[in-house]
Amino acid sequence: MGKNIHSIYKFVHSLSPGNLVNPKYPTQKWLRERFVAFGADPARGIPAAAGKNKTSMSRHTFALLTALLLAPLAAPTVWAASLEDDFHNPPVTAQPYVWWHWMGPNFSKDGITKDLEAMKASGIGGATIFNLTSSVQGSHAPTENNPWPDQTYRSPKYWEAIRHAAAEADRLGLEIGLHNTVGYSATGGPWIDEERSMQRLVWSSMEVVGGANVVLKLPEFKEEEDSRKTGQQISSFKDIAVLAVPAGKKEIAFNEVLDLSGKTTWDAPAGKWNVYRLGHASTKRGPRPVPDDLIGKVLEADKMSLEQTRYHWENVMNPVREHLGPLFGKSFRHFLIDSYEAGDQNWTPRFREEFQKRKGYDPLPWLVTLRGHAVGSAEQAARFKWDYRDVISTLFYENGWEPAVKMMHAAGCTLQFEPYGGPFNTVEGAALADLPMGEFWTKGKGNIGGAIIAAGRAAGRRVIGAEAFTGRPEASRWTETPAFLKLFADGAFGVGVNRLMLHHWVHQPFDDRYKPGMGMGWWGTHFGRTQTWAELGKEFYRYLGRCQAMLQRGETPVDYVSVGAPTGTGDVITARTFLNDVRVESGKIVLPSGRRYAFIHVPHDGKLQPEMVRQIKTLLGAGASVVAGKPSRSPSLAGYPACDEEVRKLADELWGKPAGKLYPDITAAIKACGITPVAKIESKKPGDIRIQCRQDAEAEWFFVANLEKQPAQFTVSFRASGRHPELWDAETGTIELAESWREKDGRTEVDLRLGAEKSVFVVFRPNPTTVKQKTFALLPPIPVAGPWMLEIAGKRLTLEKLASWSELSDADVKYFSGTATYRTTFKLDSVPQRMDLNLGEVCDLVRVTVNGRDCGVWWHPPFTRDITAALKPGENTLDLA
Repeated sequence: MGKNIHSIYKFVHSLSPGNLVNPKYPTQKWLRERFVAFGADPARGIPAAAGKNKTSMSRHTFALLTALLLAPLAAPTVWAASLEDDFHNPPVTAQPYVWWHWMGPNFSKDGITKDLEAMKASGIGGATIFNLTSSVQGSHAPTENNPWPDQTYRSPKYWEAIRHAAAEADRLGLEIGLHNTVGYSATGGPWIDEERSMQRLVWSSMEVVGGANVVLKLPEFKEEEDSRKTGQQISSFKDIAVLAVPAGKKEIAFNEVLDLSGKTTWDAPAGKWNVYRLGHASTKRGPRPVPDDLIGKVLEADKMSLEQTRYHWENVMNPVREHLGPLFGKSFRHFLIDSYEAGDQNWTPRFREEFQKRKGYDPLPWLVTLRGHAVGSAEQAARFKWDYRDVISTLFYENGWEPAVKMMHAAGCTLQFEPYGGPFNTVEGAALADLPMGEFWTKGKGNIGGAIIAAGRAAGRRVIGAEAFTGRPEASRWTETPAFLKLFADGAFGVGVNRLMLHHWVHQPFDDRYKPGMGMGWWGTHFGRTQTWAELGKEFYRYLGRCQAMLQRGETPVDYVSVGAPTGTGDVITARTFLNDVRVESGKIVLPSGRRYAFIHVPHDGKLQPEMVRQIKTLLGAGASVVAGKPSRSPSLAGYPACDEEVRKLADELWGKPAGKLYPDITAAIKACGITPVAKIESKKPGDIRIQCRQDAEAEWFFVANLEKQPAQFTVSFRASGRHPELWDAETGTIELAESWREKDGRTEVDLRLGAEKSVFVVFRPNPTTVKQKTFALLPPIPVAGPWMLEIAGKRLTLEKLASWSELSDADVKYFSGTATYRTTFKLDSVPQRMDLNLGEVCDLVRVTVNGRDCGVWWHPPFTRDITAALKPGENTLDLA
């Protein structure tokens, strides 16, 4: 615990103390009580001492106190004393994690132990359990004749298995967690009925001819009037209102929207009228693909209702906590919300009053705009729709995601969240999550949504995760190899991801003789212990671990922050944060996370709410640099039309005088602030080269990756100076001093040569301990021609030359799929100063042993390395396994 407290202390010491007792954080009440108990005033930036002496407590004392208070809640990561130590021995939380899919009732304690032990041995740091159907087909139809029919979801044997998994993870020093709901999206379960489920507006309509008293016999709601178009009767609904509008008019006056709610007859004015019966009903969307026994029995929880959010998460967490006991919050430490696939939700029972509270007007008469009627004018209708979407997004956050996180934190767990795909704000979700996550598939080049990375950084999240290597059927056929996957990993690291959650490691409950065993239908890359290259693939996991250890330590320097949506290379915050939590110190923009920026960018399309313009004025008055165009009106109907007048008045005041520190665009602000790029390729860019920077108080280091299929030679100018650049190779674990570099204009230019799909860390640290390697002229190639002894499928064969197994005559070998061992010998008159072994084409990875000395696993081309240290004069033995 001592080292852990020291690590927390160092981190806390670097932050603003007030941030740690900010009411937005779920631990604030607990911390506040303990600060008071120590005689401190948590409302002040530096807590004041108790008693008559009102001198401020020192930052040192504050940081130490906070570290001690936070220690029981902290993750068990203890970073090494040096960057190099972390590079060679990545801590557990810097290792890749996996998504651990349990397929229906097919799970066993023996398989759980074997899976977790294999993860530990492979360099996997943790796993998230998903409870899915036994066969992930398009229909989610379960497989037949499952050997454990009594192992249904949350049965006694299910809880025994979960408890066993947590106990084994604790024994092995791994972290596990659980996807909060069955299936892989989003928040729901068998405890959610239609009343508690996601709600949508439903409509029925009829045309009425006025000029007489009309009996209102309202039509029933039918599904055919909804986008689902099933033609079925809606079985359960609740009325909201009955509204009438003149028929056939594109624009209608506000007073022409008539509320007929509760009436059985209506003295209708002359003319034709559309009468709408408006209600809400369940979306009937459920999580998927759910365990076999729950198919058709689960629904998604109402995300906009605080009551249903609390109900859902109580049903998620309380049983887990009850069955795991002290392991809950220890080895079991997180819940996950996967990418949102629950469909649209546009209503909740308290929506009308929630809307009025936030926007100051009743939304009811304006709802007919959703049926194509422009109330007031087309512009006013558009403003209402902006407000409507904004309230939905706000309720998802304030009544859905935020209280869920507070409940998890109070229970000692954290949230991993892919905050996109639904009618809510991705930036808000990413800033809220303890581990913001995106996803990338085995296509493209490892890109994830930029808002997740930029928002996570701004919120102080030093670790940004990604669901990694999700594969489609054409790519995921047990043919994936580490060399194939490396490109996507490097691409993700190059945009700011620093923890990969490998998709997937399917749980293998059966006897080991059944291989490859269970799969997740046709989805995902196969990382489990039954993968053919599971043993040799550990080197690939070590590569990922080394990269992540480097990229999780320190922080990424960013020069500016935007509001609402990321722009360029900046971070991003929400309007909520902009309005409530931004402050200015010595001309710098400072966030609650402690992140500091040279300027802030407020992008818009000519429309800004008055409070946003007022905040720009406040920041400028405090000495901040701001980038924003001149707005002309508000996007909202709230306070209309006075809101527009206020925006115009403020805009004329701010943009009508000498600009000062108000800049028209990012380029102008960068120039005025004297900002230079963190890294810049000086030579002609050789294709897709990605660079990501991290830094701490001692050093700066840059991940540089060549994503092209051909070697690249180029020069990079780094915003670092005064230190000899080093090249750290995460693939081999070697460190060398850079050979060709120079300082120029306070920066350092380094000449780099990277092979196809290769990466390197360029590190600037004080007093490097490595020594520049001597260069040698390589000898001409020495052929290793054979013959080769081949051990395969329990047989020993002699081959005069190497060939594909499919070309051999022996049927046991011809159709064999698995691993084999090759051996040959070659002679040397003497050992040269340097000799490289070039294996040429390798399918697909190999452990090289020379004279009994392990020369490592070679898993990525070109398959060439220095083997000089293993050679001897005379006969040498080469083993390839």
